[in-house]
Amino acid sequence: MHSKPLVETHQELLTEALDIARCLRKRGDSAKDAFYHRRQQRLKTLHDELGSLRRHPIRQQVQLPESIPTAVRRAFVRAALLTKRYYQLAGHQWQGTISSPTLSKQIPDKIPLALESDTAIVSLCQHFQLSNQDQRQLTDTLQQIEQRIAEQATTIQAVLRSVGLTTIQDETATQLSRIQAAVLFKHLFGITLPAHLVDIVYTPLQIYFCLTTDQSEAFAEISATDQQRLTQLLESMQTFSFDQFRRFPTFGPCQPQNIDITWATLIAQQLDKSVDHVIEALSSSVSILPTHKAEAFLIHDIWGHYWQLMMTQFEADYAVLAHCDEPLRVGETAYTENGPVTCRELFSPTDDEVALNEEKAQVFFHGEVQQRLGLVFTHLIGEMMADVAEFKYVWCNPEFTDELPSSSVFKTTPVKLDLSLIDLDFLFIRVINPLLKINISALETSPLEQGILSNWKDRGIKSPSLELQAHLKQKLSRLHEIFLENYRQHYLSSLKSSQGIFCQAATNLVYLQNTINHLCVDVCQEVITGVANGPAEPPPYHDLLMIFIGCYCSGDSYSNFWQMDAVLADHFLPCWHLLYDWIQQTDVTPDTMLSDRKNPHAR
Repeated sequence: MHSKPLVETHQELLTEALDIARCLRKRGDSAKDAFYHRRQQRLKTLHDELGSLRRHPIRQQVQLPESIPTAVRRAFVRAALLTKRYYQLAGHQWQGTISSPTLSKQIPDKIPLALESDTAIVSLCQHFQLSNQDQRQLTDTLQQIEQRIAEQATTIQAVLRSVGLTTIQDETATQLSRIQAAVLFKHLFGITLPAHLVDIVYTPLQIYFCLTTDQSEAFAEISATDQQRLTQLLESMQTFSFDQFRRFPTFGPCQPQNIDITWATLIAQQLDKSVDHVIEALSSSVSILPTHKAEAFLIHDIWGHYWQLMMTQFEADYAVLAHCDEPLRVGETAYTENGPVTCRELFSPTDDEVALNEEKAQVFFHGEVQQRLGLVFTHLIGEMMADVAEFKYVWCNPEFTDELPSSSVFKTTPVKLDLSLIDLDFLFIRVINPLLKINISALETSPLEQGILSNWKDRGIKSPSLELQAHLKQKLSRLHEIFLENYRQHYLSSLKSSQGIFCQAATNLVYLQNTINHLCVDVCQEVITGVANGPAEPPPYHDLLMIFIGCYCSGDSYSNFWQMDAVLADHFLPCWHLLYDWIQQTDVTPDTMLSDRKNPHAR
């Protein structure tokens, strides 16, 4: 059992909440009638009833470092040191051809001078009793992140200047022109649009185009070829595809094949980089938003997602997730408690017969499913962190909450139960589904069969008999039966059985959401009030909490997902108080400051 089961009453509430979330998603924004609003209100009631469920009380007492697990201390110190780099990755500095009331008001948490010091890494590692090896690894990691930030900034600067757009730091900046934005759009998407239809918002590291979704307005002024391309582009933005995960963290439609290769080559030559470097940088940092919905996404994407690219290991998980819709391959490897198991190992030929190791087949299935679900959990955590960034706006600007639209019923809560449940529900079966597909025909040899037969050729079976090939099909059918049986017993997208992994994952989402919400609201108010008149400036809070979760979950995403609520409840505040204690003890002078990378809002 991964997650403490809910009592029957609470399980019924969660089941109803998922049903309503599914219903609201299916109806969409276009059907906001009386029924829709009643369903919203019922979901809010369910949220309130489930909101008190936490497996662990929030521990607020100061603890000795050695009483906190080393992995937690490592992640927390890394997160604390990364908070001063967060403002570089987010959207405090931005320009655009449209106004954004939300971006204009969002600012990073203040950074105490102690965290700006050259000696911060060494001193903080000592205070949290981390080893010299931890210190060296952390130093290397921070240097790599800083280098990557600098390279991305240089690339985006060159991209903007190539079309005459001024960079953020340019003091001689003139008023932005939509003409320049339209030229850049043409380079990136291969579509010529009238300038009055293209708006742009950009930061030193990211670029967002804002377009109207009314195609009729554009079609009157563009060629038939561009009409077709624009239609395909807008449709791709409305249709889910695993391919979009390749372009983490924007998940945008800026695909390499559409980028003007001649233009990209010129930029690469200016930077003394490869064309692939430029294209990769653009694919992960350029996106398109519907103009009328831009405010609903700008903070979520710019402040909530982009930092994850450089400060976490989520990128590697998303790279694998992008392939999770592909058919099962012979080389597919499941990493289990007893070591790796490869699909090809499940079958062994003897004369004209094939043996299937059914016990190993079950181990393979569970291991492969857990790996895939771990990728889904990374996505859930990433979306939760982006929601926390949105909440930061609500927290700091309560009088301007109407300026931040939301598709969630829970606009003013840090984590959105409805969106999290829908994300889990949507991806859960889709990552498992390729394992449950079978393609067996007497007339055709499937790619999986071809892979197995090719492997046997390397083992000396050069010309497999028809009998052997037919028996392989039979054993593949049996493998499919084993997979389906284990799917039925353990992985149905249902909340009926508390033993099912889907039910446990949904339950864990509730526990994790409630812990994060409590830390972000009630506990935050208590903690900040408690140190308001203290001898030193307090550490960041919401930004640090968000980054800490990302740092801790950068590893075994499957295991970390089940542990995260306990880690937060037991250790976040004790670590925060340890950090505050270190700040009070640290004597910082101007000579110890990192003069070339200061957060202008740290003071």
